[in-house]
Amino acid sequence: MNLIERAIREAYAAESAYRQQQLGYQDHVWVMIVSIREDIAGRWSRAEIDETLRSMARGDDVVIAPENNQKILTPAQRYGAVIIGQQEKHMMMIY
Repeated sequence: MNLIERAIREAYAAESAYRQQQLGYQDHVWVMIVSIREDIAGRWSRAEIDETLRSMARGDDVVIAPENNQKILTPAQRYGAVIIGQQEKHMMMIY
């Protein structure tokens, strides 16, 4: 695991813990990728983060998916998406 992946996982853990508490969930939750980007901003380039997210998506414990309801996405959430297979993916979940 490289430093970027470790930072992404830590940012996901912090955001998901907050969302679990907010929503009252015990299970894994979806986190917007833009939130991850905001947490680790300035440390790596967008290209480096995108490549790491793509690599993580090929693993067994990470799911990266598009928001089903595209109408609710903010401009920041659209911009924060990672493109995988010519599709914008806005959310991630780590098991």
